[in-house]
Amino acid sequence: MSILEYQHIHLVGIKGVAMTSLAQLLTDAHTSVTGADVAEEFVTEPILQKLDCALQIGFAEPLPEQTELVVYTAAHSGKFNPQVKAAQAAGIPTLSHAEALAELVNQKKGIAICGVGGKSTTSAMLAWIFEQMQLEPSFSVGVGTIPGLDRTGRWRTEGEYFITEADEYVVDPSAPARGEAITPRFSFLQPFVTVCTRISFDHPDVYRDFDHTLETFQSFFLQVAPEGCLIIHASQKELGLTTSAKQRLTYGTADADVVFSPHHE
Repeated sequence: MSILEYQHIHLVGIKGVAMTSLAQLLTDAHTSVTGADVAEEFVTEPILQKLDCALQIGFAEPLPEQTELVVYTAAHSGKFNPQVKAAQAAGIPTLSHAEALAELVNQKKGIAICGVGGKSTTSAMLAWIFEQMQLEPSFSVGVGTIPGLDRTGRWRTEGEYFITEADEYVVDPSAPARGEAITPRFSFLQPFVTVCTRISFDHPDVYRDFDHTLETFQSFFLQVAPEGCLIIHASQKELGLTTSAKQRLTYGTADADVVFSPHHE
């Protein structure tokens, strides 16, 4: 069942920047959205107030009676959160945020922005550019605000493209402690275009070393649509990464395929 077929979706940890972005996407799709989170005020409060989503404080309350799907993040104990466990016990489907977002992105020509550093900025810039070009993009950026735009997430049924951050962090950070394999958040995406800023060792709680990180990105690059494109910073050439896409472009330095050369008066 497609995520857009559910009439009511409950978001556990709705105040998080990624979840608030998802809430905007779902309300655009005319889905009823409720959520739960801690009492602390977050940077996302102004957006959530505009959405007018019913919000539960804490995770001890029963799920709203009309709940058909529960979405959760790694925050607030993830799939072990009391409300997520209550949904599973009641036979209500649950999805991680990464899975829910991917269901939307994969319905479009996804433009996935990955890399250790620069994901949010690059995604926000592309969303703004596509808006200015009147390409009617859908987008999801995990930030509090985007200069020049009135929101951080938008779903358009008719638009061709979906711009999203593609996060290398994992769905369940506690998995390694239980001897379980990790699942990178971006592994659910099937993008048309992938843009990579750079690859470096990060998240030592879930990645062993740089080689482990590199293997994860390499697997993701093999998920780009064959007719699509991988765009990667020229400094990463030496890593010897391959892609399933027919086209590969580098950007940045003088020997890149695309070089930024500002005109000086």
